Amino acid sequence: MKLKKGPKIVLIILVLLAFIFIGSAVFWMYLASPVDTNDKRAIEVVIPEGATASKIGTILKEKDLIKNEIFFKIYLKFNKKSSLKATTYVLKKNMSLDEIISALEKGNDYNPDVIKITFKEGKRLTEYVKLIAENTNHTESEIFAVI
Repeated sequence: MKLKKGPKIVLIILVLLAFIFIGSAVFWMYLASPVDTNDKRAIEVVIPEGATASKIGTILKEKDLIKNEIFFKIYLKFNKKSSLKATTYVLKKNMSLDEIISALEKGNDYNPDVIKITFKEGKRLTEYVKLIAENTNHTESEIFAVI
């Protein structure tokens, strides 16, 4: 049985549309995947107050955390993500685009200049001053001057 010209064209169009759809899905998954699944190094990223999606995309691309900044903006719009928080983050190249955006939405209280100390009963102030001096660039006398 011979196919008429009309059904052949429809079949060709359907095959082409299937290739375009599958190709687009594969490309989408590639761009949303981690830049380097083996790189677990922490990278400090500062997102300034008032940064637009374009600016954030540029910052992430410069740090080599995303594959494409235009895709980053499209991904944000497509997934209705708009509330990214301005702060300092520690991100990794093995994070997917979803993981990075999730971290940017949550925000954090990370500050590399802050030291957390738990004061325990029975310890002397001099012990804490010594501990602070050992873990910072300050001398014990500088710390005592602030207290």
